[in-house]
Amino acid sequence: MDTNKGNSMFVRKSIRQFTAEPFDREWTEKIEHAFTRLIPLDPAIRTDFAIIGQAKMRGLFSNPAPHYILSFSEEKGDYLTNIGYMLEQLDLYLSANGIGSCWLGLAKPKAITGKNGLPYVIALAVGKPAAELTRVSVDEFIRKPAEEISRGDENFPWKDAIRLAPSARNRQPWYFIGENDRIHCYRTKLSGPSALLYDRLNRIDMGIACCYLQTAAHLAGHSLVFGEVKDAPDAPPGFVYFISASESDGTDS
Repeated sequence: MDTNKGNSMFVRKSIRQFTAEPFDREWTEKIEHAFTRLIPLDPAIRTDFAIIGQAKMRGLFSNPAPHYILSFSEEKGDYLTNIGYMLEQLDLYLSANGIGSCWLGLAKPKAITGKNGLPYVIALAVGKPAAELTRVSVDEFIRKPAEEISRGDENFPWKDAIRLAPSARNRQPWYFIGENDRIHCYRTKLSGPSALLYDRLNRIDMGIACCYLQTAAHLAGHSLVFGEVKDAPDAPPGFVYFISASESDGTDS
């Protein structure tokens, strides 16, 4: 894994102001090549990614970007979490290479299917930043304290990383429990109107958090595999069990 990409977790921020300058062909090809290196959480789910210009998007906000990276996926399994996991890898790669990006939950492309008819899921606005690309230190992050969203321990530092993961409206809808050689992931239990509003985004957010967890593991020389287990600790109040991460003998990036 690219160490610079991992280190960008600790300074990354969402960029909402971009220059109007489009990428040249070399940068567009670099990004398209990066698509091929994204690692899925679930390899059985077919995905696709594309980069398009501003004219091909709709529902934009006051500070449009020159480009948008689109994600597409077949709708099976936990495809939303899978897309969150994959697209956040790209988000960190872009930040490490001087490109600004921001998750877009509402904007959509005018063509909402990708290759092979895969449905559109979510996008990143991307471009050259018109403001500072990164934070000076972790003190600039507005996040919940680690003890509010995690407990327990593991054989590598991970709590500070998952605390910094981006999420819709900074809600951080997760809780992590470290237990010997495993880390168990839980997500906010939703009901009523909030479930209709946030369930989709929460599942994407869980993928983003799992990407940060995996990235922290790689920085410490470890690799994780994700899957459900039957003996996970009981969910904390207000959460439901989601997935667990355990040590892998191999590496996947």
